[in-house]
Amino acid sequence: SEHDQSKPLFLYLSYTAPHDPIQAPKKDIAQYSAHMTKSSGQRKTYASMVSVMDRGIGEVVAALDQHGLKDNTLIVFFSDNGGVVGEPSSNYPLRGGKHALHEGGVKALTF
Repeated sequence: SEHDQSKPLFLYLSYTAPHDPIQAPKKDIAQYSAHMTKSSGQRKTYASMVSVMDRGIGEVVAALDQHGLKDNTLIVFFSDNGGVVGEPSSNYPLRGGKHALHEGGVKALTF
């Protein structure tokens, strides 16, 4: 439905990707096969999951723009924790990862 632009709009979009299970559409994984020749299949799938999430966010931003809402919108990205230690994620140069109290587990980007 159409949003009344004279009223504030709050939209909270919570992605669970990239997250277990590590899976993505085959066509998205294939695009990384030529570029990530030394990476494991899990790493390519993880990269694909990020691409799929990025596309979805792009669709939301395009819809805001299409309805004239983008210029008066604050978009915030944040994460809840670092990735798991080892494949397929990397928290380098931080120590640790998900479920750890080191920087790699508790430091997360917000922008």
